[in-house]
Amino acid sequence: NNKFLLEADYWSDENNSNDMALHSESSFSSVWPEIVWFFCNKPSKKGGETTLCDGVELWKILPAKLKLYFLKQPIKYLIEIKLPKIKTKKKIGMQNWITNTCGVSGYVDLKDHKAHLEILRYAIFKVKHLDSYAFANHLIADNQNELQIKNISMASGEAIPEEYIKIIKEKSFEITYEHNWKKNDILMIHNKRFMHGRNGFPKNSGRDLLTMQTERSYGND
Repeated sequence: NNKFLLEADYWSDENNSNDMALHSESSFSSVWPEIVWFFCNKPSKKGGETTLCDGVELWKILPAKLKLYFLKQPIKYLIEIKLPKIKTKKKIGMQNWITNTCGVSGYVDLKDHKAHLEILRYAIFKVKHLDSYAFANHLIADNQNELQIKNISMASGEAIPEEYIKIIKEKSFEITYEHNWKKNDILMIHNKRFMHGRNGFPKNSGRDLLTMQTERSYGND
């Protein structure tokens, strides 16, 4: 049915109660899910709301100079992924990363057990059935929470101006809203349109969320 499950993660949040800035889930990775699902098993009594920002509306209110800047070339994410150690009789060394995904290249270092990837992906996404782009990416995320991201720049290697990052944060703040969790709530978001984040909450609150990612939202179009 052309719907592919990418990942199902259970987050107990016991050791990770800090807030998270807006981001599109895994927008820096070789596979970018279109749909992200959340199920609330137990909410926090205080804080822990999920923040949401519509990338279509954000794109509309960004200044023209930013739009032109991000239309000219894609973002370049440099990624380093730790791999499990496996016993093999094959020669240890470098192997090319094999993929059919455009904009993804890299290699695997079998000696260091790491994959080194370069991901080229535009900051915007053309939303199906809408005559509009959505600004959805990892530019304003807290990269200390994403240890596999080693660097973010434009495809040319040019550093993204801090002024632009500041403007994006300010404009997104204007239109961000919160989902206040209740037990058994289910939330489904279009991950290539909406960016999401999280408000911090007290440690040992018992906040439990189940998240699941799916590669595509519908059939053959």
